[in-house]
Amino acid sequence: MGKREEKAEKTRKKLLGTADRLINQRGYENVAVEDITKACGVAKGTFYNYFAQKQDLVLALGQEYFAKVTDKVDELGRLNAREAITEYLLSYIQIIRTKANIVLVREWIRYVVIPDNQQQLKLQFILKGLERLLTTLSKRGELSNNMSVDEMARMLMTHFYGVLLMWAVDSSRVIPEDEIKKYCAVQLPALVR
Repeated sequence: MGKREEKAEKTRKKLLGTADRLINQRGYENVAVEDITKACGVAKGTFYNYFAQKQDLVLALGQEYFAKVTDKVDELGRLNAREAITEYLLSYIQIIRTKANIVLVREWIRYVVIPDNQQQLKLQFILKGLERLLTTLSKRGELSNNMSVDEMARMLMTHFYGVLLMWAVDSSRVIPEDEIKKYCAVQLPALVR
């Protein structure tokens, strides 16, 4: 990587880190692009060199948060299907609960609830790690041949987003980890058979 690329990556990371800090302090709706660029000491136009809109920054933050989960897919692939999938989904939930806040979760949900072609393309990163895990488990004979990896991944993510939606609507009564554990204990055995 040349100096120009290094500088660009450093600026992008600075924008992400500053946005993360400001959003956690003030809430997503109370942080403008100008607030982020001012705190970074860069021109407002610089933001748009990296992100088309503020919502894209939220997706980029999600990708940063979830890289750790995606990186451990190979390790999880050594477990049995139920344990691996449960651990994968719980890892996502735990990152969401510790790194993100309910405001960011509500913003991510917008991408799921009101999808358009661009948003659907942006959400593909969420499925990739799960599909990779399911492919590994399938090759080991841990999953039923009655359902494709793609179908199973989409079914699991549908439930996952359902849990996030319930939490976003009523965060005082819904504990996402408990909901994922219940689903994995009750529904997952039938799904992987």
